[in-house]
Amino acid sequence: MTRMDHHPKHTPLRMRARVQRQAFKFAAAAACLALALLILSKSMLVSLLSANPELAAAFAKSSSAVRFALANQTIAKAQQKNLDQLLKQQATDWTSSALRDEPFNAQGLEMMGLLAASDADFTTAERFMSAASRQSLRLQSAAYWNLKSRLAAQDYTAAAGYADALLRAKPQSIPFLISTLVAFTTSQSGHDALEKLLAENPPWRWAFFWYLKGHIENPYVPLRLLLALKATSHPPTSREVGAYLRILLDNKLYPLAHYSWLQFLSADELTRTGLLNNGSFESPPSGLPYDWTINSGNGATIEITPRDDRPGEHSLAIELGPGRAKFQPPSQLLALSPGRYTLTGMLKGSVRGHSGLIWKIGCLPNAKALAKTEPLLGERRQWTRFAVAFEVPKECTAQTLELALDAHSASEAMISGFANFDELKIARD
Repeated sequence: MTRMDHHPKHTPLRMRARVQRQAFKFAAAAACLALALLILSKSMLVSLLSANPELAAAFAKSSSAVRFALANQTIAKAQQKNLDQLLKQQATDWTSSALRDEPFNAQGLEMMGLLAASDADFTTAERFMSAASRQSLRLQSAAYWNLKSRLAAQDYTAAAGYADALLRAKPQSIPFLISTLVAFTTSQSGHDALEKLLAENPPWRWAFFWYLKGHIENPYVPLRLLLALKATSHPPTSREVGAYLRILLDNKLYPLAHYSWLQFLSADELTRTGLLNNGSFESPPSGLPYDWTINSGNGATIEITPRDDRPGEHSLAIELGPGRAKFQPPSQLLALSPGRYTLTGMLKGSVRGHSGLIWKIGCLPNAKALAKTEPLLGERRQWTRFAVAFEVPKECTAQTLELALDAHSASEAMISGFANFDELKIARD
């Protein structure tokens, strides 16, 4: 058989395969076109819903999404002005009709609750709001309604759950909710529910203590909460304790602030705390008021560094200039009772300029000077002891100790060099 005779026998098979491939291509193209049209129509509907729900309804009256959108737009208008009865009934009809198609739609249930509340039908509103929250805790209106409702009913455990849901979904709402959270503390059962919630360490817990300022009448209430958290697996952080201490200090409650700070020190820290805390700079600053506050500024680097002459020990080190220094004074809050004291310490350095470095002790709240050391200016290459005596008057319930640049004008802030300080102590005479 020749090659020319062999070829025609397979021609029908090849043609059949070619036809099948073309048919498959046409079917795939048709499917892609149909899918594209479906996506386009849905996208157009979604865009139309947000732009003009009434027009969208003309194209998709059978869509529950359109009916929900129509009702939602009407309710949104009601928040700006009073909703007349006809529009309210229309919104109710749209929502109830859509819920027949989607009975578990959380947003629809929430809208029915809002509509019932606008008619002062609070029993029906609570039923719908509770149903909405059972479907989704992320609905803000429903969750807030249920929070207030459960608080009024003194069901503090349920109320705490709604508060947590609101704040997890929208943490920035805590300034709005802080007064509601404070309301938990007006009864023992409410306090217990809030305490239990905070013990779970929700992500908004620090903000709760921060925003208490201006919303709490009894300054001991946050202390009770913080002390209760000490025994949990998520004890208070320095940031949370610091937020509470700042409230006390801003209200000039100095003795309570110092007492509260002591409650959150470890046993080891308590044994090392005297009239001056961490005077040898052997512990990293906690950032709390009764510990060192250390910040560098332009032209001045301030930090705790190892000592060259004593391995394993540290000192406060300052690098200055050259040029004008924007000095941020290292400082610490003190709680000295009335009487006479002496501040001592060790220093060394080389400071060149018009002004030197001094330690100052002032009385709060106006930082009235009680004493200051001789300025460190010039060469002190060896460790040298310094001391200054001072007296705390009866009316002075809190003091500050700070290292300052003894400059009285911008020109006097021109400085360069270095300094180290260590072994600071305050002793009663």
